[in-house]
Amino acid sequence: MIPVYQPWLTSKEKNNVHEAMESGWISSTGKYVEKAEELFADFVGTKHAITTTSGTTALHLCLRAMKIEDPKKYVIVPNITFIATAFAASYERMGVLIAEVDPRTWNIDPLQVEHFCSNYDVAAVIPVHLYGNPADMIALKVLQETWGFALIEDACESLGAKIGDKMTGSLGDMSCFSFYGNKTFTSGEGGMVTTDDDEYAERARLLRGQAQDPNKRYWHVDVGHNYRMTNIQAAILCAQLERADQILAEKKRVSDRYLANLGDMDELKFQKVFEDHEHSNWLVSTELLTTKNHIFSTWMRENGVDTRKVFYPISDMPTYKDCETREPPRISRRLSEHGVSFPSYPELSNKEVDHICDLVKNFLLKA
Repeated sequence: MIPVYQPWLTSKEKNNVHEAMESGWISSTGKYVEKAEELFADFVGTKHAITTTSGTTALHLCLRAMKIEDPKKYVIVPNITFIATAFAASYERMGVLIAEVDPRTWNIDPLQVEHFCSNYDVAAVIPVHLYGNPADMIALKVLQETWGFALIEDACESLGAKIGDKMTGSLGDMSCFSFYGNKTFTSGEGGMVTTDDDEYAERARLLRGQAQDPNKRYWHVDVGHNYRMTNIQAAILCAQLERADQILAEKKRVSDRYLANLGDMDELKFQKVFEDHEHSNWLVSTELLTTKNHIFSTWMRENGVDTRKVFYPISDMPTYKDCETREPPRISRRLSEHGVSFPSYPELSNKEVDHICDLVKNFLLKA
């Protein structure tokens, strides 16, 4: 079975973990935690990077660091995303407004954001760079100037993506990343917060460590969280970051191979990447334009290839079905029903990609 994803681990990761274990520093103190933050800030191009336990906790930490905690206000999220994007607002009992996505890019539609800002007290907008495709941050920044909301990037899937010469994760007031086992760079579990704002960074570090006063042990100045990454996780992440160019190059090779094989097929509609935007190629995803798309994943598995469906719309989830949407989520439901992601890990060979593409073509011929 060819999986959708598997981490690329080498002797460098193993050696780092061994060194961390030998040092005795296996919890949230140790040289690799600080080193990972330094490497990551340098890679993304931000002043600060703060390690966390996951992308979910990183996103929650962004809201708390910016003091976006008013239950009378709202947070706008796209309808197609992993559920954690909405959870972060719910943790603070804030209202969630669900914006429809652009059918071309699959990312949040700025026109939907403008509509909600005109009718609700919006504290924050959280664009998601879905599957590694950068959202329209330029349009969102224009809206931010008008409406004054906080702009928090959910860059959990887009490490390595760019708009112009700037990395995703360096374009908002704060940003979050995930290092789950299926992400481009992994630490098994883990996340990161990035920002250029000194005050936000200081507060994020405080809250991450249960709000314990750094100068007075066991004295807690706020309601904090235990969101600290371990030194062992950071050791793995450091090795991944030191191999960043190699990993991203292989990811691009895999994506380019898929597009060379399948990019001209009328039955497949891949995410549109705007001019001056660079996809991170986390997952190669497409909309399958056939009436038999509901049996596609089963058929592929029977032929030895795993695939993944696109996320369910947030507005269809039991917890969020009563949240405000501007209109029925036709685009999100269509993408969820017809969208599919192919195996996209960096060690996938050209021969394996070609085999997967041949299976896709055979399915479409029979459909």
